[in-house]
Amino acid sequence: MADDARRTIELRLRSQGLTGPRGAGVASVVNRLVGIQAQELGFARLAFRPRCARTVVAADVDAALHERTLVWTWAMRGTLHLVPAADAGRLIGLLGPIFAARGRPRRLELGLDDELCERALVQLREILDAQGPQTRSALTARLRIDAGGQAPAHLLAYVAMRGVVCRVAPVEGGREPLYDLLERVLGRPPTPLPEHQALALLGPRYLAGYGPATAQDLAAWSGIGLRRARRTLDGAGDEAPALHTNGERQVVAAP
Repeated sequence: MADDARRTIELRLRSQGLTGPRGAGVASVVNRLVGIQAQELGFARLAFRPRCARTVVAADVDAALHERTLVWTWAMRGTLHLVPAADAGRLIGLLGPIFAARGRPRRLELGLDDELCERALVQLREILDAQGPQTRSALTARLRIDAGGQAPAHLLAYVAMRGVVCRVAPVEGGREPLYDLLERVLGRPPTPLPEHQALALLGPRYLAGYGPATAQDLAAWSGIGLRRARRTLDGAGDEAPALHTNGERQVVAAP
């Protein structure tokens, strides 16, 4: 293996907290990585263990969700992640519109036209405001949507990308995730930023958790597209050292 490639791997392992200093706990790990993919909460819990200085068990991750220091919602690549509560509004404000738009053709295939989605957005807000956290099956029944297909999952993802709902951990002994108002989970309305400001914050955070990285790496990890990724890393790279591998500029997180 070439020295440059080996050094890149070493730096990435360190950035991701798999070598070198470990995080103090759940919050420090997710802050470092911006988000932990959490399509399946059980697998997401395992991502914390090798990155923490102390043994972290499933109950620690669940406690962070119940304490609302973590938010479980659709973020990078339009997939479910655990993200820091402090970042949730900015991430959803940046990424939500991108993936809500990309998901529209599939929603239309499932019979979820724009009018139905907007009506469901209002209804879900009213239901959750009045009744508290609900399961997907309960919400599906209230909205009178066919529970047998993919429509409920796509509809709830859309409403989450609009910053209205998020997932919350099941009640003790339960297996099905619950949904609640994002505003209630955060304890305040989500506060999106203008896109250029959100990207300016995302670039250094991404590099700190995953660098060295190219714009292609950032685009693949986040789903923001190559043009936005290039603009983001160009800004972040002004204050960071750079490697050049195979003629492609790589921006490295400052130690």
